[in-house]
Amino acid sequence: MKKKVFVWVLSAAAVAVCAMAFVMNKDAESENTSANVPVESNTKLNKTSVSVPPKEETKEVAPAEPETPKEIIKKGEMYSSLSNNQLPLSGIVLLNDLDEDIQEEIGDVLDSSKNIFMLKKLDNKLLMLVENPSDSRHNIDLQEFMLNSESVKNLPFTTHIAGDETERDIWEYEDNDDMKRPVKHIKHDEDNNVEYTEIWNYSPEEAVKYEMRDGENRVVSIKKETIDNETSLREEHIFYNKDGSTKQSVAISFNGPEITRFTYYNSEKPEDGIIIYSEFGPDGNKTKETVYTPDFKVINIYEPVYKDGVRVGIRVLDNQNREVEKILSK
Repeated sequence: MKKKVFVWVLSAAAVAVCAMAFVMNKDAESENTSANVPVESNTKLNKTSVSVPPKEETKEVAPAEPETPKEIIKKGEMYSSLSNNQLPLSGIVLLNDLDEDIQEEIGDVLDSSKNIFMLKKLDNKLLMLVENPSDSRHNIDLQEFMLNSESVKNLPFTTHIAGDETERDIWEYEDNDDMKRPVKHIKHDEDNNVEYTEIWNYSPEEAVKYEMRDGENRVVSIKKETIDNETSLREEHIFYNKDGSTKQSVAISFNGPEITRFTYYNSEKPEDGIIIYSEFGPDGNKTKETVYTPDFKVINIYEPVYKDGVRVGIRVLDNQNREVEKILSK
């Protein structure tokens, strides 16, 4: 009987232990499950909280068409009695934009039978390169015409030297009874030191026609003439600084009597420079003039209009070949 009771007690105890173990396992599983829920919830929140904006479609915009400049038509003076060399077409258009009194002043220069190779407006002044036949050295003058005072002055690139023979001047002349042309001129200062020397050459075989050197034998300026063929001539005037570099230069190309190309260069003031190309018809009349910047960019194109061989108008085109202005004779 005692054995049965003992076995029964052991069995009850075992059942109780198993029951407690089962309850503890359930609690542990419940804790693990509750612990994992927030992690999964946070993961879902993180995934949904980061939003990527949709890409906007970029539409290609066609480039705007350049506006066509409005053409200006006006009446003006055509200077039709002048030769092609006396005043470029660009100079005629420029003069018509100025006051009449200034046109008259420039007209006085033209009446003196001088060619105006270049006429360029810079702020309140006109820069002119004018022929000077009386100068035996470079035969050109660079002039500045002040618009506010109507005064004209020669700029210093040309050397105007008196031809008088003094005790400080030594002159040599060509042995020619028909004309007295200088060959060499040595100028001395007050201390009898050589101030400068000039040399002229009239031989067709020699390109350098005139040369000036200072007291230290450095070239100050030269004039050259190069004949390409029987009708083409290139005339160059080069002025140097003390370092021997080109300070200013003028180049004029002729085909017969007509100027086909003109170039003015100024190393100290590049904006003053200009290049002018001219084309001519079989009758000798100019048909086109193109004006360039010193770095060879087109500024404007000028096309004359003729009636019975007389210039009655000028068309002005921009660098896109669009007509922007037209001047008709008064």
